[in-house]
Amino acid sequence: GDTILNAGFGVTVNNGSNNIILSNVIGKTDLVSKARNYVVNIAGVSITASNNNAVSSNAISVTKNAIVVTNAKGNLINSNTSKKAQTSILLTNAPNGQINNNTVDSAQVGLQIDGSHGVVIYNNIITRSLTYGIVLDVGSDTCRLTANLIGARYYGDPTYAEGAGILIKSSNNYIGPDTALGL
Repeated sequence: GDTILNAGFGVTVNNGSNNIILSNVIGKTDLVSKARNYVVNIAGVSITASNNNAVSSNAISVTKNAIVVTNAKGNLINSNTSKKAQTSILLTNAPNGQINNNTVDSAQVGLQIDGSHGVVIYNNIITRSLTYGIVLDVGSDTCRLTANLIGARYYGDPTYAEGAGILIKSSNNYIGPDTALGL
């Protein structure tokens, strides 16, 4: 894969389908990298109006959004790692996708699904989210969540978490085991 530093966007797909974005290092947020301006500011991976793409096995450290999918359907986002993003994975008007086996650490919001029905979200590890691990926003109906490990950020007393694991603002979603996936 490639290493992408010092950019607004790491990888952008616009009006292209069936692409594979695999095994890239996008941005760094350690102190030395910040001092050298090796930061990707806006999005690690951005997919717009592009169907059936796969974003897999990328290490993404950005200041805003790690992976953004907009006005696109059937995209697969799996086995990526994201650290310190505002929103790690954001789908907007992106129905029928899959988000699985990703590791998200220290995001404001781990996964946010807006106006995207039929998204299957499973086997993700989401830790230290400041507000929510997963948000199913308005219009994100008939989504399925199963076997996700979600941990909120703790301040002081380990019984107090600032955020919530899952916030649902839509209808007809399923949260629980999935025998079809073996989970």
